[in-house]
Amino acid sequence: MTRQVSITALCGQRLFLTVVFTLVLLTSAVSQPHYKIIDYKKLNESVTMVNRIVRDNQGMMWFATDDGLYRYDGYDFVNFKSRSGNGVNMPSNRIHSMYESSEGGIWCIISDRVFLFDTHTCSFVDVMESYEKTHGESYHIRKIRPLPCGTTWIFTDDNKVFALEDAQPIRSLRLLIENERSDNITVVCDSLQRSWVSLPIVRIPRTESPGYLDYESSRTYFARV
Repeated sequence: MTRQVSITALCGQRLFLTVVFTLVLLTSAVSQPHYKIIDYKKLNESVTMVNRIVRDNQGMMWFATDDGLYRYDGYDFVNFKSRSGNGVNMPSNRIHSMYESSEGGIWCIISDRVFLFDTHTCSFVDVMESYEKTHGESYHIRKIRPLPCGTTWIFTDDNKVFALEDAQPIRSLRLLIENERSDNITVVCDSLQRSWVSLPIVRIPRTESPGYLDYESSRTYFARV
């Protein structure tokens, strides 16, 4: 009887040691970092600066560089930039800012111009060019704000604000606000996929006449677009 108790106790000690040893191994394994640094020589040898990285809804990685736009599909890098004969007048290949469009395109700010890279045709589109030719104006873009509801806002250096629908950017482009600093303007989407804009003073052009609807208030003005 005494020997059976001793064997049982010994087996219990071995079981306890086995469990403890297994837990230690698991803890050590979890604590090890699971990452690997890869040097992508093809990209590093081609560019000297990467200004922004974006992952699109298809899982592609996009890099805004001083040598154009790069796409990484998990296997290789592909470079897209201005080339002679493509019909697009791009001031340079240095992309300062980059955002994903709700339609899957890539918005690029190059110098003070805004271009939409069409991921289906693999080409750049100057979205302001047609509007500028029609109205005899030229605009310098300060920043853009793409919203997930499908509207993209474009802010210029001379305090004008444009909005467009990502599904038809050139046709839907319209001037909404004038003489208001972009720092004073906030644009957001609501749960019904509608755009809202807030600003201290708003001047919204009428679509059916050359006049303006003027709203002036010391409080913030909210409008749904």
